[in-house]
Amino acid sequence: MIILLTIQIFMKLIILFLFVFCLQVTHGQQVKPYHIQGHIKNLDNNMVYLIDLGAFYFLKEKDLVLDSCMSKNGYFEFKGNISENKQCAIEVPAVTNQYLVFILEKGHISITGELTSLYRGKVDGIENSIFKQSGEISRHYVPLINNLADSLLKYKDVGNKSNDFRLRYDSLISSMNYEREKFIKKNPNAFVSLLLINEMFLRNFSLNYIRDHFNVLSNTLKSSPSGMIVQKRLLGINIKKNILEEFSGTDINGHIINSDKYKGKVTIIDFWASWCLPCIEKLPVLHNLNEKYGDRINILSISLDRNINSWKKAVEHHNITWDNFCDGFAGRNPLVIQLNIKAIPRIIVINKDGLLIYDSERNDIEVDEFMETIMEI
Repeated sequence: MIILLTIQIFMKLIILFLFVFCLQVTHGQQVKPYHIQGHIKNLDNNMVYLIDLGAFYFLKEKDLVLDSCMSKNGYFEFKGNISENKQCAIEVPAVTNQYLVFILEKGHISITGELTSLYRGKVDGIENSIFKQSGEISRHYVPLINNLADSLLKYKDVGNKSNDFRLRYDSLISSMNYEREKFIKKNPNAFVSLLLINEMFLRNFSLNYIRDHFNVLSNTLKSSPSGMIVQKRLLGINIKKNILEEFSGTDINGHIINSDKYKGKVTIIDFWASWCLPCIEKLPVLHNLNEKYGDRINILSISLDRNINSWKKAVEHHNITWDNFCDGFAGRNPLVIQLNIKAIPRIIVINKDGLLIYDSERNDIEVDEFMETIMEI
């Protein structure tokens, strides 16, 4: 009887634990509503688009349209739900090339402005107030930096002047970086701080520099979906000389391609897209390698196309007979994030044990030359 009661109590504790755990997980993933109301003078009746700029994905064929509506006498409205803040834009492509960048956050957001200066529109909200503060740093320094950059080009062959401009240019860059560092430390809970840190990858800051600033952020921000992407990118850089994470994809015939398939052979992985001309120009090199080494190596092309049909047409047109897949996620592909791929074409080589031994971004020689150094003919 005592044993039975003990078991019953134990089972109840397990059920209670699972219930609480599920509540926590649900709470962590819950979506929150937003409500945008805007008025742009002289907009009249035109299609207005709410665009997700995908700030944490470096390779995008195009931005993602979250919503659209027809304005009435310059007034427009969007409603929806988000799981975290996003960097977005309001666009009216039928009447202007300008756009208004802002932070899409939970709750009510009011947008006002004029069509002739849409990019200067006003957006309310806590995050957008902080976003504006960060923008003031760029607005102060960027014009000065650009002017000095022009002077550097103009006087690049004039010794003393060139050195003087270089020193002033470097000083301005350092000052702007310092102001951004202070901003991040002052706003560890702000989504904008995470945006600034993510931008450091594009500006080629050192790994330690980026990590130090990332560690300043709140745990909530670091564990958010976008925060996890930054963590993944930091980890990916760390493991470039180690074993890649497992990956998989679906090929043009609908078959699942798993990374286990490539164990035991040297494998060339090519990141490309149908719209990327330099990528297309690299294909003859891969064709030659495929013909030269045959089944002694593996070749895998991973397309960053969002349009699956465009990828399929390119595969057929360029006679790509080796393994290739496209998930339609473009810069959101997990392997793209892990390897911090910011531009294509990008070619890597892994050995038979899965170790990364070549990266076109970091090696001075072309992939065909590299293959000659490791393959015995």
